[in-house]
Amino acid sequence: MTQIPPLNGLRAFDVAGRHQNFRAAADEIGVTQGAVAQHVRQLEAHLGIPAAQRIGIHVIGPKLPRACRRGVRGITRCHRNLAPRA
Repeated sequence: MTQIPPLNGLRAFDVAGRHQNFRAAADEIGVTQGAVAQHVRQLEAHLGIPAAQRIGIHVIGPKLPRACRRGVRGITRCHRNLAPRA
């Protein structure tokens, strides 16, 4: 069975790709910029390929397909629907 990529890495990559910036992604997710970078590195290590090209804190030209990003958003919606309501 194929192992699922780290979900934190997928989420960090998705948000960083949308913002084109690790700092803005960190603000949205509620973690540090370094944590976003670490999550993306873990995703890249799992996939064995660079998920994005980076210059400083900017994310340039994400390489993962849109289908992957849609999948991450689907997982996020599913989690939101399953999470207990306060």
